[in-house]
Amino acid sequence: EAAAPHLRGRDQIVWLGRLDEAREEFRVALDWGLSEGHKDLSVRLATLLGWYCGLRGLRRRHREWLRSGLELPGEIPPRARAEALVAMTTFGLNPDIDPPDDERTIREARAAFAEAGLPVPDELRFRELASRLQHVPGDPGAGEALGVALAELRQPGVDPWVQAASWTIEAFSIVSWAPFESRQARVEAAFEQSVEG
Repeated sequence: EAAAPHLRGRDQIVWLGRLDEAREEFRVALDWGLSEGHKDLSVRLATLLGWYCGLRGLRRRHREWLRSGLELPGEIPPRARAEALVAMTTFGLNPDIDPPDDERTIREARAAFAEAGLPVPDELRFRELASRLQHVPGDPGAGEALGVALAELRQPGVDPWVQAASWTIEAFSIVSWAPFESRQARVEAAFEQSVEG
Protein backbone atom coordinates (compact mmCIF):
# COMPACT_ATOMS: atom_id res chain seq x y z
CA GLU A 1 0.00 0.00 0.00
CA ALA A 2 2.90 2.36 0.69
CA ALA A 3 4.54 1.55 -2.63
CA ALA A 4 1.49 1.67 -4.90
CA PRO A 5 1.33 5.46 -5.50
CA HIS A 6 5.09 5.66 -6.08
CA LEU A 7 5.09 3.14 -8.91
CA ARG A 8 3.65 5.76 -11.27
CA GLY A 9 5.96 8.61 -10.36
CA ARG A 10 9.53 9.78 -10.30
CA ASP A 11 10.46 7.41 -7.43
CA GLN A 12 9.41 4.32 -9.38
CA ILE A 13 12.88 2.75 -9.56
CA VAL A 14 13.45 3.09 -5.80
CA TRP A 15 10.12 1.50 -4.95
CA LEU A 16 10.52 -1.26 -7.51
CA GLY A 17 13.75 -2.19 -5.75
CA ARG A 18 11.99 -2.32 -2.38
CA LEU A 19 9.26 -4.54 -3.78
CA ASP A 20 11.85 -6.76 -5.49
CA GLU A 21 13.30 -7.50 -2.05
CA ALA A 22 9.88 -8.70 -0.84
CA ARG A 23 8.81 -10.43 -4.05
CA GLU A 24 9.04 -13.97 -2.73
CA GLU A 25 7.16 -12.98 0.42
CA PHE A 26 4.34 -11.56 -1.68
CA ARG A 27 4.16 -14.76 -3.71
CA VAL A 28 4.02 -16.90 -0.57
CA ALA A 29 1.39 -14.64 1.01
CA LEU A 30 -0.80 -14.75 -2.10
CA ASP A 31 -0.47 -18.50 -2.54
CA TRP A 32 -1.32 -18.98 1.16
CA GLY A 33 -4.29 -16.59 1.02
CA LEU A 34 -5.70 -18.31 -2.05
CA SER A 35 -5.17 -21.84 -0.71
CA GLU A 36 -6.80 -20.91 2.63
CA GLY A 37 -9.73 -19.17 0.97
CA HIS A 38 -9.02 -15.65 2.24
CA LYS A 39 -10.81 -13.83 -0.56
CA ASP A 40 -10.61 -10.26 0.78
CA LEU A 41 -6.90 -10.47 1.62
CA SER A 42 -5.98 -12.23 -1.63
CA VAL A 43 -7.87 -9.81 -3.86
CA ARG A 44 -6.56 -6.80 -1.95
CA LEU A 45 -2.91 -7.87 -2.20
CA ALA A 46 -3.17 -8.95 -5.84
CA THR A 47 -4.84 -5.65 -6.75
CA LEU A 48 -2.07 -3.66 -5.08
CA LEU A 49 0.59 -5.69 -6.90
CA GLY A 50 -0.85 -4.86 -10.33
CA TRP A 51 1.65 -2.19 -11.29
CA TYR A 52 4.59 -4.04 -9.82
CA CYS A 53 3.72 -7.22 -11.71
CA GLY A 54 3.17 -5.32 -14.93
CA LEU A 55 6.48 -3.50 -14.71
CA ARG A 56 8.32 -6.70 -13.87
CA GLY A 57 6.83 -8.79 -16.67
CA LEU A 58 4.57 -10.83 -14.39
CA ARG A 59 1.26 -9.89 -16.03
CA ARG A 60 0.10 -13.43 -16.69
CA ARG A 61 0.80 -14.55 -13.09
CA HIS A 62 -0.85 -11.41 -11.76
CA ARG A 63 -4.04 -12.10 -13.69
CA GLU A 64 -4.06 -15.66 -12.40
CA TRP A 65 -3.87 -14.36 -8.81
CA LEU A 66 -6.68 -11.87 -9.40
CA ARG A 67 -8.93 -14.39 -11.14
CA SER A 68 -8.33 -17.01 -8.46
CA GLY A 69 -9.05 -14.48 -5.72
CA LEU A 70 -12.23 -13.23 -7.33
CA GLU A 71 -13.44 -16.81 -7.86
CA LEU A 72 -13.06 -17.75 -4.18
CA PRO A 73 -16.36 -18.21 -2.33
CA GLY A 74 -17.64 -15.28 -0.35
CA GLU A 75 -18.30 -11.61 -0.88
CA ILE A 76 -16.03 -8.61 -1.05
CA PRO A 77 -17.09 -4.96 -1.16
CA PRO A 78 -18.11 -3.76 -4.64
CA ARG A 79 -15.29 -1.21 -4.60
CA ALA A 80 -12.67 -3.93 -3.97
CA ARG A 81 -14.08 -5.97 -6.85
CA ALA A 82 -14.13 -2.93 -9.13
CA GLU A 83 -10.52 -2.04 -8.29
CA ALA A 84 -9.43 -5.65 -8.86
CA LEU A 85 -11.04 -5.62 -12.30
CA VAL A 86 -9.24 -2.39 -13.18
CA ALA A 87 -5.97 -3.96 -12.01
CA MET A 88 -6.67 -6.92 -14.29
CA THR A 89 -6.63 -4.56 -17.28
CA THR A 90 -3.47 -2.76 -16.19
CA PHE A 91 -1.13 -2.25 -19.14
CA GLY A 92 -4.04 -2.40 -21.52
CA LEU A 93 -4.94 -4.93 -24.15
CA ASN A 94 -2.27 -7.57 -24.53
CA PRO A 95 -2.57 -9.92 -27.50
CA ASP A 96 -0.65 -12.58 -25.59
CA ILE A 97 -2.90 -12.50 -22.51
CA ASP A 98 -6.60 -13.24 -22.94
CA PRO A 99 -7.36 -10.65 -25.61
CA PRO A 100 -11.11 -11.43 -25.75
CA ASP A 101 -11.43 -10.98 -21.97
CA ASP A 102 -10.07 -7.44 -21.67
CA GLU A 103 -13.05 -5.61 -23.13
CA ARG A 104 -15.43 -7.73 -21.06
CA THR A 105 -13.37 -7.05 -17.93
CA ILE A 106 -13.50 -3.31 -18.62
CA ARG A 107 -17.32 -3.50 -18.88
CA GLU A 108 -17.50 -5.52 -15.64
CA ALA A 109 -15.30 -2.97 -13.87
CA ARG A 110 -17.50 -0.09 -15.05
CA ALA A 111 -20.58 -1.93 -13.75
CA ALA A 112 -18.87 -2.66 -10.43
CA PHE A 113 -18.06 1.03 -9.91
CA ALA A 114 -21.69 1.89 -10.68
CA GLU A 115 -22.83 -0.75 -8.16
CA ALA A 116 -20.51 0.78 -5.55
CA GLY A 117 -21.92 4.23 -6.32
CA LEU A 118 -18.49 5.50 -7.36
CA PRO A 119 -17.41 7.46 -10.42
CA VAL A 120 -15.42 5.63 -13.07
CA PRO A 121 -11.73 6.31 -12.29
CA ASP A 122 -9.42 8.00 -14.80
CA GLU A 123 -7.44 4.81 -15.26
CA LEU A 124 -10.48 2.82 -16.35
CA ARG A 125 -11.52 5.57 -18.77
CA PHE A 126 -7.99 5.37 -20.18
CA ARG A 127 -8.20 1.57 -20.51
CA GLU A 128 -11.47 1.87 -22.42
CA LEU A 129 -9.86 4.24 -24.91
CA ALA A 130 -6.67 2.19 -25.16
CA SER A 131 -8.79 -0.83 -26.08
CA ARG A 132 -10.05 1.10 -29.13
CA LEU A 133 -6.52 1.21 -30.51
CA GLN A 134 -7.00 -2.20 -32.11
CA HIS A 135 -9.76 -0.77 -34.35
CA VAL A 136 -7.72 2.17 -35.68
CA PRO A 137 -5.13 0.76 -38.15
CA GLY A 138 -5.72 2.14 -41.61
CA ASP A 139 -8.77 4.18 -40.57
CA PRO A 140 -8.06 7.93 -40.34
CA GLY A 141 -11.60 8.63 -39.10
CA ALA A 142 -11.26 6.20 -36.20
CA GLY A 143 -7.77 7.52 -35.46
CA GLU A 144 -8.91 11.14 -35.32
CA ALA A 145 -11.92 10.19 -33.16
CA LEU A 146 -9.65 8.35 -30.75
CA GLY A 147 -7.38 11.41 -30.58
CA VAL A 148 -10.34 13.62 -29.65
CA ALA A 149 -11.44 11.20 -26.93
CA LEU A 150 -7.88 10.92 -25.57
CA ALA A 151 -7.65 14.73 -25.38
CA GLU A 152 -10.53 14.66 -22.90
CA LEU A 153 -8.20 12.81 -20.51
CA ARG A 154 -5.80 15.76 -20.50
CA GLN A 155 -7.98 18.02 -18.41
CA PRO A 156 -7.07 19.52 -15.03
CA GLY A 157 -7.75 17.09 -12.22
CA VAL A 158 -7.12 13.96 -14.30
CA ASP A 159 -4.47 11.63 -12.89
CA PRO A 160 -1.09 12.84 -14.25
CA TRP A 161 -0.07 9.31 -15.25
CA VAL A 162 -3.28 8.92 -17.26
CA GLN A 163 -2.61 12.24 -19.00
CA ALA A 164 0.92 11.17 -19.95
CA ALA A 165 -0.16 7.68 -20.99
CA SER A 166 -2.89 9.10 -23.22
CA TRP A 167 -0.16 10.70 -25.35
CA THR A 168 1.54 7.31 -25.74
CA ILE A 169 -1.67 5.73 -27.01
CA GLU A 170 -2.14 8.67 -29.37
CA ALA A 171 1.37 8.14 -30.75
CA PHE A 172 0.68 4.45 -31.42
CA SER A 173 -2.60 5.39 -33.05
CA ILE A 174 -0.98 7.95 -35.36
CA VAL A 175 1.61 5.40 -36.48
CA SER A 176 -1.18 3.10 -37.62
CA TRP A 177 -3.23 5.51 -39.73
CA ALA A 178 -1.61 8.91 -40.43
CA PRO A 179 -0.25 9.75 -43.89
CA PHE A 180 3.45 8.98 -44.11
CA GLU A 181 4.50 12.59 -44.80
CA SER A 182 3.00 13.89 -41.51
CA ARG A 183 3.42 10.79 -39.37
CA GLN A 184 6.92 11.23 -37.95
CA ALA A 185 6.47 14.78 -36.64
CA ARG A 186 3.11 13.95 -35.05
CA VAL A 187 4.37 10.75 -33.43
CA GLU A 188 7.49 12.44 -32.06
CA ALA A 189 5.41 15.32 -30.65
CA ALA A 190 3.03 12.89 -28.92
CA PHE A 191 5.86 10.83 -27.43
CA GLU A 192 7.59 14.02 -26.21
CA GLN A 193 4.39 15.01 -24.39
CA SER A 194 4.18 11.54 -22.86
CA VAL A 195 7.79 11.54 -21.68
CA GLU A 196 7.42 15.02 -20.20
CA GLY A 197 4.29 13.89 -18.33
